[in-house]
Amino acid sequence: MNLLSRAAVLFLGLAVPLTCASASTPSRFTPLEGIVSTPRDIRILHAFSACAVRHQFGRDRGRAVLAMDPTTEEYRQAILAQAGRSSHCLPGNGSRMRFRALPFAGGMAEALLVSDRSLGDLAARVAFNPSLPAFRAHDELEVMSVCVVRAAPGEVAALFATQPASDAENAALRAIMPRAGQCLTAGTRLRVNALSMRSMLALAAWRLDQHNHVATASTR
Repeated sequence: MNLLSRAAVLFLGLAVPLTCASASTPSRFTPLEGIVSTPRDIRILHAFSACAVRHQFGRDRGRAVLAMDPTTEEYRQAILAQAGRSSHCLPGNGSRMRFRALPFAGGMAEALLVSDRSLGDLAARVAFNPSLPAFRAHDELEVMSVCVVRAAPGEVAALFATQPASDAENAALRAIMPRAGQCLTAGTRLRVNALSMRSMLALAAWRLDQHNHVATASTR
């Protein structure tokens, strides 16, 4: 049976319709909603996201933000606020950065998975446990991402070990994409780039890890 028979999946690799622009002016940092595309800018955004949650205060705020409903305006504003508090993380004197909520949130999720030491045992930490309350996904893309993380936790952890916008990342994602085809609703066509796919998987992995941890603790 063709792995993609249930759904059509198109992986765009680094040909992403996404651009990060940062200006080297000494003015106050202003996060702007926009897009990122070049490998260098993708890596800057990834490092910026990780730095935004590196310290304890940032981790606490990051957890609170990522626990919000990503479909709401409150979430979007919280993402911008989290970025706005992190001007010290910008390279040089950069005062402006354009980004969308998804890759910034995905970078934060990866950083939290690393700080929680979750990646070495991701399979156990995200596994389905029928004795726990059901995990609530917010949309079909999150359903797909959760399915992929649970079906291929080792491959997902290996993805997070790669440098963003690299050949190694592309190879890791191409190994994962057949799983995405299996996890989509029949007939669904998914057009996704490397940045978005990595971000969605990071958020799904972090949310599953948190859900299992909190739900298990509450049943003890």
